Amino acid sequence: MAKLADAPASGAGEGNLMQVQVLLSAFSFNQTSFKRSDFFYIQKGLIQVEIIKFPDEQSVIEAMQNDELMISAIRTDGKTAVLAPLDYVFKHNILIAKAGYNQTDIDKFFRIIFDRNGANWTFVCPSDYKDISLKSCRIKAFYKDGLSKIGEFLSAIGYCISINIPERYKYFDMK
Repeated sequence: MAKLADAPASGAGEGNLMQVQVLLSAFSFNQTSFKRSDFFYIQKGLIQVEIIKFPDEQSVIEAMQNDELMISAIRTDGKTAVLAPLDYVFKHNILIAKAGYNQTDIDKFFRIIFDRNGANWTFVCPSDYKDISLKSCRIKAFYKDGLSKIGEFLSAIGYCISINIPERYKYFDMK
């Protein structure tokens, strides 16, 4: 299982760089990251993932260490994610509102609830996703993009887990 290495305690202030090592299955790689207030950025090539943690970074770290259920909303562009313990906020639309987004922007996010045993993806493909008019093509694009962005986010925070779509959201056929 993947683990997020402890970041150095000294020099973790605004704009300072620290190395985060993410271990995935049989291999490992380094990513450069830096902390700014309650935001955690992870550089992946040229793409930066901003992870906004609620109620604060320490609470999120403790919840993850205790393997509590976590809730997250990952923007469909993969550039921003909002993360909190499920006990802090129970609904994705409230979570994104705490991060400064409109609750009505919920369709701009891939939504998951997860722990070390796996992630459940609230699979709801917006009717205007990427302006794809053909429903089957739109759902396939949403599925492909979601697996990619959710997987990148999970590995960035040190989770190497399965992504499940609960039965109630399986209104499509991916064959």
